[in-house]
Amino acid sequence: MRKPYQEADIFALINKYLGVHYVYQQNTKETNFQLDNFPAIASDLISALPDNWLAEFQQAVIECDQILTLSLIDQIRHLDESLGNCLTYLAMNFEFEELENIFIKSE
Repeated sequence: MRKPYQEADIFALINKYLGVHYVYQQNTKETNFQLDNFPAIASDLISALPDNWLAEFQQAVIECDQILTLSLIDQIRHLDESLGNCLTYLAMNFEFEELENIFIKSE
């Protein structure tokens, strides 16, 4: 392989020698949403969540604990899927400050 390296060439060699196949996630409708209106929409939904869940979620956000944050989001996803998707999007992109701001505004 010669310089300059092309991304496709590197992945082809990895595939050839290691047998690794990369699967890319397609953009879905769930990730194509506007976060601009999210805090206003979410405040009613967030205020309806159980107090113990809110306390645990806020602590996970303050600690920037992505795994616990995502686990807690999964617990409430059945209540409102769009809320769960928005919170997941923020957590997956390490937007903990934005998550914290949303919960401060909803109090």
